[in-house]
Amino acid sequence: MKLEGQVSWYSKTKGIGFIAHRVGNNIERYFLSAINIIYCEPLEPRVGCGVKFDVDPRPPRRPEDAPKATNIEIFEVQG
Repeated sequence: MKLEGQVSWYSKTKGIGFIAHRVGNNIERYFLSAINIIYCEPLEPRVGCGVKFDVDPRPPRRPEDAPKATNIEIFEVQG
């Protein structure tokens, strides 16, 4: 089942960013890499875009790293 969230930060030059996913009153953070985007409208992620994604089942390399988002679909622009 895909999770939904929003792009909270994205660097065009590096092709990486973060997705914020709300769970109750908490916000979970997931790592976004441009190579894991399977659909994007507009042509590049922007802060505030809606996102649907899967979570990579492999644990992050370091405990402080965010889990990786995969099969990312960018589906709307806010504002």
